[in-house]
Amino acid sequence: MGREKFNGEVRGGKTFITSRYYAYLDRFFDCEENCKYKSEEPIIDEETGLQRFYYDEVYNRSVESLARMAGYLDLVSSWEQTEDCRIVVVNNAAKNGPYQLVRRGREVNIRLYTRIYAYNGNRESLKVKDIKPFESEEEWKEGWFGSKKEAKGEDYRNYTFYELLIAGIQKWEGVYENQYQKYREPWWNDATTICYDDFGLDGAVSVKIEVCVPTGEHPKGNRVYMFDNREGLINMDAYDDYSGERFSIEESYNWSLNWSYDRWSILNVGTVLLFTRLKSDKRKYDHSYKSSGFLSMISHEFGHVWGLHDAYDKPDKMGWNEAAETKEVSKDNIMRSNKRVQPNDIEMILEAWKYNKRQRYADFYYKLEIIPKSQAVKYKEKGD
Repeated sequence: MGREKFNGEVRGGKTFITSRYYAYLDRFFDCEENCKYKSEEPIIDEETGLQRFYYDEVYNRSVESLARMAGYLDLVSSWEQTEDCRIVVVNNAAKNGPYQLVRRGREVNIRLYTRIYAYNGNRESLKVKDIKPFESEEEWKEGWFGSKKEAKGEDYRNYTFYELLIAGIQKWEGVYENQYQKYREPWWNDATTICYDDFGLDGAVSVKIEVCVPTGEHPKGNRVYMFDNREGLINMDAYDDYSGERFSIEESYNWSLNWSYDRWSILNVGTVLLFTRLKSDKRKYDHSYKSSGFLSMISHEFGHVWGLHDAYDKPDKMGWNEAAETKEVSKDNIMRSNKRVQPNDIEMILEAWKYNKRQRYADFYYKLEIIPKSQAVKYKEKGD
């Protein structure tokens, strides 16, 4: 509950908090201003004439009953982690936020409220519709008789900005199962089996994602800016400083345009900037994405929205460590090389939601502090 952990027990299928109960109630109603259930002032019961307190109405209620009473029942996640451990997550602050995640047993449902702004070159496409055909998605292949051009993947024709965005997001959907490893530490001991991608007793999760447009009743949402700039190159070195002025880009609720230190939260999931062509003089590259690569890049960027850091190396960033290359976080991992979503990524997303804290694939050394990697990264490098 709001980054804090409370202990309890299960009675009759319901979950009851047993430790620090009043601290739990205070946290439960933390997002409500002047909540009557937090009041310590006594009132007189109209029927009995006796003195009572508002918090008597919530005392000893189950988590599920309290959530129903407060209007948060749709945000309650619950699953059996082990035979004697149930995990319940109630992020009540997310009720009106841009990002919501609910896990019930095997089912994980993600809802993202987002507004899309699309540009053809420097011109905004108000219909968020057209992307110019890119019919030369070919590459040179070496053969017996020299090199020849060969078609590579599907091109941008017949796509809209919205379709590309949704297709990139949907790469996160699917069924992800528990993964196990045997290892010896030290070598003369018997092998130990660990579950390094652990979704609890259900053994797997099924992820579904819904993308919604902010409404009058639910106005908060993140912003996505998509640029088809293959013909009109945008220099990223200058873009970082002048993007807001040049394209009228707005920040999302106290969030900067760049993925900075650790400002992510379930209420501030970030502004996403997507380009079909990138150029950087500092890093000395000029790269146009094929449509398949563009889709994968979209998937990678939305990994940041779900609360994940990058897994690849950043030699120009002091203290940064690349994720160890293992079965858990392979070289093809979506946050390393934009290719494949792995079960560990989903486990880390659940951790980010549970603790309202962005997750790292490796330890990060910041000044004199060591910021540890996610608890979800458990694979032993010396395995059988």
